[in-house]
Amino acid sequence: MRVSLLATMLPLALSLSSCTPFGNDAGSRPPLTQRNPHPVRAYRVTLKLDDAPGPFRAVEGLANYTAKYRDEPIRICGYMAGGVGAFIPLSWSESFQLKKTSDDTYEGVVHADAVLDEDYNGEGVCHWEMIEVRARLRANDNQTDTRFAPFLSMWSGLTEKSEERYFWKGMYANPDFSNHTSFGQTDSRKINRSQDELFVITIAISEIRP
Repeated sequence: MRVSLLATMLPLALSLSSCTPFGNDAGSRPPLTQRNPHPVRAYRVTLKLDDAPGPFRAVEGLANYTAKYRDEPIRICGYMAGGVGAFIPLSWSESFQLKKTSDDTYEGVVHADAVLDEDYNGEGVCHWEMIEVRARLRANDNQTDTRFAPFLSMWSGLTEKSEERYFWKGMYANPDFSNHTSFGQTDSRKINRSQDELFVITIAISEIRP
């Protein structure tokens, strides 16, 4: 799955309006990005559930990417949005499978080099980096149940990382929280619930070395 803009990057997009875009007119469009046909930088993503309130019948992963100029890594690749004149950073999102390997564990594989580096407008090669991996778990295979969404922020050169996130059990298959997304908390004290009302999802990533 490919999207042109991550919702979480809107504030960044507006703050970077003075950066050099792809094209100088307000009607320019995002360049056509391509998947890397031969990715080699593989990472294993692991989810471990502790004291979950019930089974999850829908579990999926999502990897998010952004691009910077290879020769100027502090300069973000992007384009001017037509009609509004705002600089929009290039971004890419790609889903990946998370397979159940035990009663409380899921695993999947992502590639840090999933997007092909290219020079889109003669301004230099844009180098794509994986900036986040996340999971989405729902009690039932529908679009209305609460989505429990643990995530990890990434950066260049990272080989492994792990994080525990706490969630309130009361959102599980609860129609009062239809179409709701819970990202959890790394500090259980920030959730105004007793400890026995919480469950934990540990999300970890590690490089798969040849």
